[in-house]
Amino acid sequence: MLSVLTAALAAWFLVGLVPRVYKSSAQITTGIMSFKGVRVGEQNEFIQEFEIQSKFSNLIEYMKSRPGINRLSKLLVQHDLAPQPGEVPFRQLKKDVKITTQDINNYLAALELHSDPKPEKDSVLAGEADIKTLAKARELEKALGYDYETLKDKIDIQRVKESDYIKVEYKSDNPNQAYYVVSKFCSEFLNYYNNSRESATDKSVSFYNNLVKEKKDSLDRLTVGLNRYSKNNHIVGLPEQSQAIVSQIKELEMVRNDELKKKAAADAVNRNFAFEDSLHVRKRESTIIDDVTNNSELARVNDQINSVTAQYVDSGMKDKNMKDRLDNLKAHRQLVSLDLAKKRRKDGDPQNDLEKESYYKSLDARNNSSSLEKSVAVIEAKLEELKTQRDQLVKNNADVQKYSQDIDVAKKEYQYAVERQNLADVNKQSSERENPMRIIEPPFPPDKPENNNRPLIAAFAGVSAGSLATILLFLLIYFDSTISAPFQFKKQVGIPLIGIVNKIKSSALNNFNQLFTENSKAKDSERFKESLRKIRHEFEISGAKSFLFTSLKEREGKSFIVASLAYSLGLINKKVLIIDTNFKNNTLTGLSNQRMQENPITQEAKRMPGSSDLGFQIDLSRTDVIGNKGGASSPSERLAGIDFNKKMEGYKAEYDFIFLEAAAINKYSDASELTGYVDKVIAIFDAETNIKAADQDGIAFLKSLGSQLQGAILNKVDLSNLK
Repeated sequence: MLSVLTAALAAWFLVGLVPRVYKSSAQITTGIMSFKGVRVGEQNEFIQEFEIQSKFSNLIEYMKSRPGINRLSKLLVQHDLAPQPGEVPFRQLKKDVKITTQDINNYLAALELHSDPKPEKDSVLAGEADIKTLAKARELEKALGYDYETLKDKIDIQRVKESDYIKVEYKSDNPNQAYYVVSKFCSEFLNYYNNSRESATDKSVSFYNNLVKEKKDSLDRLTVGLNRYSKNNHIVGLPEQSQAIVSQIKELEMVRNDELKKKAAADAVNRNFAFEDSLHVRKRESTIIDDVTNNSELARVNDQINSVTAQYVDSGMKDKNMKDRLDNLKAHRQLVSLDLAKKRRKDGDPQNDLEKESYYKSLDARNNSSSLEKSVAVIEAKLEELKTQRDQLVKNNADVQKYSQDIDVAKKEYQYAVERQNLADVNKQSSERENPMRIIEPPFPPDKPENNNRPLIAAFAGVSAGSLATILLFLLIYFDSTISAPFQFKKQVGIPLIGIVNKIKSSALNNFNQLFTENSKAKDSERFKESLRKIRHEFEISGAKSFLFTSLKEREGKSFIVASLAYSLGLINKKVLIIDTNFKNNTLTGLSNQRMQENPITQEAKRMPGSSDLGFQIDLSRTDVIGNKGGASSPSERLAGIDFNKKMEGYKAEYDFIFLEAAAINKYSDASELTGYVDKVIAIFDAETNIKAADQDGIAFLKSLGSQLQGAILNKVDLSNLK
């Protein structure tokens, strides 16, 4: 409670020392959610909402950037160092600031020189050549608390819930300064923003105008180049021209093949003409050949056939009249050859009609073969010409396609540039009509300070202090290794408790008989008696007769508990035998005044009126004690050669309960050696001690006894831990 009250009073006092704060605010509409901004679509709302949040975040960060705050810094410095008539400075320079009057004058002169901020400037001092002056400017701003970092942290810029508005707030101990900062910041930022926006719009329009002109010039150059190429190469329609030439080549090849076949047939006829192998026959043949060769009419007809054939091939072999003329000339040549053959025949010639026919066929075959050979040559020449034209058309086609592809790309780029140009023009016209950002709720000078929540802070401080104190207390309890209370004993040790003995004043132990027979007003005495009675009941219902009392450490109160329980059992007429087997600290032996012999364990039990070795007087009228001389030997060494189990059986027949005490488990092995002689083991723990790492082995030993472990007795417990 004291910590709560102290914290509350301290908070009340400290809050009272804090200067009162005044707040001024303004609201700005951004245009992000309006028709010029992003509309939330119906198909992909998550992405659109993310885009809106991103735009607001970018805008807020832009407002907090140096261009948005630097101008405000200069105006505040100017207001305080060179106030206008009627203005009161908000702050004064401290005396320890190392800034000269000349530095201040240079700064103010620079402000006048760069009073109109441009979008591309990051500072009103941009453009100054003297970097030292700029450094002094930063030092001056920081001295007055108007530097960029300070103002950025103090000006609060937030979006108003899910609206299109942004709120700008500033708190100060001077109400006029709060109003001045918000008012100037909003106006200066909007001025800078609009200038920057107009500059960007103008640059965009100029850029796309130049881009449109560039793309139009590129498209025109490509179109003129294609037209010039087509004219120079006589290109009218490439597909039609190519198809016509390929068709002509196919037809001429077919005609050439027919002509070659005809020539082969004529040559075969000529080879079949055989003259008699005689001199006058060869001479006659030579004469016939000379007549055919030198005949002017036949030569004229052959020339006409060759000329018409060439014209017919050049015309594409499509002129029917020319074909008919060519056929007529060939028929006329046959008649000329026949007449010539008849003229060479003499009357009374012994050759028969067959020989005459052979002359005629031979003569006609020779003429026809010669004509066909010239016709094939003409066709071959035409084919070469057409193939050359075809190859040139292939090259022209590739060039034209390249021109066409470039023109298509240029058209698309030009169309895109025109679209962007139109959009830039629309944006410029729109920006000239309406600015998307404007102040819709101007700031006002605050008329009263902000609520400092003094009572609330004091109450919160008190509650926090109380909570922290409680948490600290719980932590101390949680990490506390003491066993001062039963719940701590269960957490630290984990052995069942059969009884708890509270701490009692030593004066109450001067006379046990008086303590148990008289009513006492002392709470500790009454609680002590009831604790012993509860433990006594546990012994009665256990069914065991022999008990070994031990502890982890020395001086835990084993002898005191043994003597007290023996007395308590004597009150209900139970006979108790105490055997002091703690050779290392034989306190119980002091209950007997008999001097021990050499083998003390075999001494007869002696009933004694009591002793002062325990620090109090106790009358054990129904208790016998077997003591020992002490020493460094262990119980197994002392009992060597003695059938102690047999002796224990004899004692059980004579006594109701037998109590043995063993030395501390952490230091000696006595307890483990004596567990074989008793029914149950009782562990005594002092509530005023801590459980440490060295005690874990002893606790593990006790737990390993299983059902033989009756439980533990927690001794010297403070009454405050038993409530």
